[in-house]
Amino acid sequence: MAVTMVETADATSVSQGRNVEKQCITNFSKDIVVLPSQCDDQNWPFAKTNYSLWNSLESEEAFRLVPQTPHFQSLFSQRESSREGAAIASMVNFSNVFKMASNLQPDCPRNTIEDALETLLDLENDGFMVNVVRDRFLQLLSAKDKVEGFVAKAKETTDQIEEIDHDQSMIDLNIKDIQNRIRLLQEECALALSKKAEQYSTIAHLKSKVSGLNDSIRNAELEFTALVATPWQV
Repeated sequence: MAVTMVETADATSVSQGRNVEKQCITNFSKDIVVLPSQCDDQNWPFAKTNYSLWNSLESEEAFRLVPQTPHFQSLFSQRESSREGAAIASMVNFSNVFKMASNLQPDCPRNTIEDALETLLDLENDGFMVNVVRDRFLQLLSAKDKVEGFVAKAKETTDQIEEIDHDQSMIDLNIKDIQNRIRLLQEECALALSKKAEQYSTIAHLKSKVSGLNDSIRNAELEFTALVATPWQV
């Protein structure tokens, strides 16, 4: 149920409020929890004075979608003159945290969500119903964890790609060096083959020459033999 607005406050209601305040302080000192139904705006530890501001706050979307019945017990320990301001600050905090849950971006700092959860815990201690908003932040935190996990994996994968790209560059240089050596070896091989072919030709020529010389040798030997066998002519 949303916080109801008190349009007027006469001396009687102020007196009643002070009596309720004393009772609430007594309860608080004894660690007795005052339920929302026991501490509505009539039983808060302060009297409303800035009605236009309260009306403006309670008309905001946060309080229309998530109605609140805070008891503001923590304000019992503060000076009376500062209680309404502290209560308004709590209302503003709830509204701001609610708005934050609808405007966060995936790249928001993690501590932004954690800080909002701590703020909700403080508000809960004053009787604010924060479960719906807290659940939203926890879901956002879980989703952010997934985003950060995927971002980390994407970076890891990108780093692997860059490492492989570097290795490929080194391999390309190595391949180019090998190709240059292969080209030099092929040139050396071509020269060797050419020299070998030239030597084959030379060998063939020399063999032909040797064959002719052998024929000449045989002819000379036959001539020698014939000369030996020639009768003497005295």
